Amino acid sequence: MSDGAFTRCALFIACSTPLSRRDWIADYAELLSDRDWEKTGEVADIVAELIVRVIDSGVVGPDRAPALWRWLKIIERSHRHHREAQQNLAGRLAAHDALRRAVQKHVLATERRKGSLWATELQLQRRLVGLTARPADIASALGRLAQGDNKDAGLRQDWKDLVQIGWGPNGLDADVRAAAEVFRRGDGQLAKFLRKLANPAKPAWKVRYEKQETKWARDQKAAFQTVRVKLEKARDDLRSGELTAIVGPAEAYLGRFHDLPSDLPPVERLAGWIGPALRDDALVGFEAALHRADLPSAGEIADGFAHKTFYNYSFPIMAGLYERLRSGKGLADLPDSLKQAALLLSYDDHGWSIEKEQEALLAALESDVLQTAEQRRAFARLWMEPALAAGNEHVSGLYKLAHEPAWQATGATLGADWLTAFPDAPETVEVALVDCLTHAGALAALRDIAAARATTVFRNFEHMLSWLAIDVLVRFEVVRPLLGTIGADHPEFIWFLRNRLQFEPRGAMLPLTVAQAEWIIAEFREQWPYAVLDGASWGDTNDHDASDFLRSLVGLIAGDTTVGASEAMAPPRRRTQ
Repeated sequence: MSDGAFTRCALFIACSTPLSRRDWIADYAELLSDRDWEKTGEVADIVAELIVRVIDSGVVGPDRAPALWRWLKIIERSHRHHREAQQNLAGRLAAHDALRRAVQKHVLATERRKGSLWATELQLQRRLVGLTARPADIASALGRLAQGDNKDAGLRQDWKDLVQIGWGPNGLDADVRAAAEVFRRGDGQLAKFLRKLANPAKPAWKVRYEKQETKWARDQKAAFQTVRVKLEKARDDLRSGELTAIVGPAEAYLGRFHDLPSDLPPVERLAGWIGPALRDDALVGFEAALHRADLPSAGEIADGFAHKTFYNYSFPIMAGLYERLRSGKGLADLPDSLKQAALLLSYDDHGWSIEKEQEALLAALESDVLQTAEQRRAFARLWMEPALAAGNEHVSGLYKLAHEPAWQATGATLGADWLTAFPDAPETVEVALVDCLTHAGALAALRDIAAARATTVFRNFEHMLSWLAIDVLVRFEVVRPLLGTIGADHPEFIWFLRNRLQFEPRGAMLPLTVAQAEWIIAEFREQWPYAVLDGASWGDTNDHDASDFLRSLVGLIAGDTTVGASEAMAPPRRRTQ
């Protein structure tokens, strides 16, 4: 799996995993060697974005400080805090005082490094929660210290360390000094210590840190020079877009190297790596790559996606297109086959897109490649049929066909074709194909397919219930006599109905007749008595979830002004008269 695919896959899994089980990312990071800096940076970006999301959603609070400290370990290991994702995380932590100070408190109490607090502070800084960045954090730590005995040798040493950590060019911040005085309580030796801090010697940890930073800068400079020498020798290949020479600069241009600043414009980032002269040669090579005869075709790229194979020429292709847009050259004179391949790469991104410019490139490609409904259908077949034929558990693009209005007509046509052509598709794919029909309102086509499926043997009982739920939607009058007492016999069938009939919890419902809604309510209300959410819960198959679904059906009937709906809502006595 490519690095870009790993990032997207891991982030998706992490964000859909219960909080208590998300430590697997930190566990994975433990397995990476220090030399695997690129993969470590990739994982660090995942962790940074995940933490930002859970902070913004309020899921992580001060009570989760130990877990947050563990997640931040990969940030420390990546060493490079100039990445955009990690800068965003630093900003979130800076804005949440209680959360940040809870982490600091946890570390100072239970996970401090041996020796003085200087080593612990360095570790806090590397995990973006350092004390020195905010005097109020140091004052808070001193405030906790003031609750103890100022004659205790350990506490006195901590006090000295915290005061030293908080000492700036102009001495102590007023709040820090006030907090320090609360602990000192007139102690003469501690007052003498404060006076000696007027001309402090550079601490040993800082000397070591500066040596480490100097060594890293020296090693990076040497590595950059090695790349430049290699490219100088292959300058003709670089300018002609030869893969072995052009792929590295293309990846740097697209921001895939974690030792290069992500906040710089692509051309500046590339110049910082290989120098301005070779950068200019690489830009010529990006354009040359767009006109090479040995580029993978759109069909080859789509087949590669289906088999988890990615062409390295994808990077110079995309770099060349982005540079064309940046320079105002546009895409009009490029071959249609290349633009078709580029649209595939843009939709199925595995690290070769520039996030801030992706929308503009997509718009330019779509306007050329998808001008008619026929072209849109042909493109969707080109993109997705290899994955369907391969029997993949996930087919990229199906969600787009079901949910994006511009694609729903295509999804309705192809969804019906593919459900017929690929009857053994994995259930996850089959569900997505049915979604293409239901979201587009193509229930007549779904009815024909459901009738055909009813004559086949289902893979298992759950698979049968899934199609039975579809039958309730599109063939209700046919299957109703066959349903018997399914609610009493299989109360779990309510979830298959809910998942098929309702787009999202408490959300819009597919078109149902009063008879359909009334039957579901009557069949399941005794099996699922009314319940409400009390506190927190996990999953979406709880008692209160069943109540929400049944209430939605009641609301559907209540909103119907027909006679049948009125009769369904009438009290039992009135209905029998």
